[in-house]
Amino acid sequence: MSFTVKKGFLYAYFCFDVSREIALERVTSLFGRTPECAQFVCERLMPEHVRFKIAPLLVRLGKETVLGTSAEVKAKVYDFGVVSLIYQVPLQGSITSIAELMKRVAEHKTLAESAKQKTILLMHELAQALIKPKNDLSHVQDYFVLRIHELDRPLKAAELLAKHGKEIAGALRCETEQLSHWELDNAVKYPLSYYENELVVVDWNAAFIYDPRQSYDVQDVLECAVIELLELRAYDTVLDTALEQAYSDLDKKETFTLVPYGKTTTYLVEVKLDVTEVLDRLTDQLKLIGDLYLSKVYHVASQRFYLDQLKTSLNEKLAAAESIYRMLFERANNRLLMILEWIMVALFVVEIVILLLWWFNP
Repeated sequence: MSFTVKKGFLYAYFCFDVSREIALERVTSLFGRTPECAQFVCERLMPEHVRFKIAPLLVRLGKETVLGTSAEVKAKVYDFGVVSLIYQVPLQGSITSIAELMKRVAEHKTLAESAKQKTILLMHELAQALIKPKNDLSHVQDYFVLRIHELDRPLKAAELLAKHGKEIAGALRCETEQLSHWELDNAVKYPLSYYENELVVVDWNAAFIYDPRQSYDVQDVLECAVIELLELRAYDTVLDTALEQAYSDLDKKETFTLVPYGKTTTYLVEVKLDVTEVLDRLTDQLKLIGDLYLSKVYHVASQRFYLDQLKTSLNEKLAAAESIYRMLFERANNRLLMILEWIMVALFVVEIVILLLWWFNP
């Protein structure tokens, strides 16, 4: 027997990389209203050091109809240059009907375009606070959170997963057709539970949260992991572009200059600094020291999003950029040393000529 959701929400996240940094202290109003400070919320005993380093700003953007349902729209503005658009769609009904809704929302291209347009308007409001804004919003990461507060009957986490794991897996994969047992097992591979009557299942495309207590700490951690995925993907692309440009410049025949490949080395240094700064900011954005459960949630999300592999790839590309920079720097130094040697030789020759002229014409 399947279960029915009496109260729940589908959260559709669209995270955009809008600038290198956003000076939140400069933001006094957005759309004529004072923005809220989105503090980290936890219903369990929470150590003081579990917090955002710099809390994002929360902007409520009103209501919008999503597939015939009125949804609340919010935006979070993070200091490291990310805007997260969130659509909160109320849910009721069987898990099968919810899986169908998730599939429709995931394939709803108009919703993604609406999120993009709202973010563009928000960028205009934030114009004075944006540091090095992006020319386009090509880097976007979406994610879906199925959050259930009340079922038609009380269920414990173990029972919910054992009896309804297939339906949960189908909802996570936004699929209405029967999945293979391999995909079913993979979708619910990492279940988490703090209390016996709550359940968290994190997949690469969506997460399932059954939480009668209506706490939002797990969801906040998942949002941070999604944003980290966005930033890692965005700056992986930036490094790819920088390396391609550097290799292309190396292949070109450089005209004689005092500092060869000067533009290339300057560009590599700027990219390296930007990427390193962003990685440091991502590492420090949310402090989870002291809360092992939330650390587990983040660890599972990291596994699902392959964050460690992306970080390894970024570090390898940073090492490649460093290698190219050192090679070009050595070339520039060799060129300068060669020019200095020519100057010394020329001065020596001039000195000899002057001496000869003085000798023969005393």
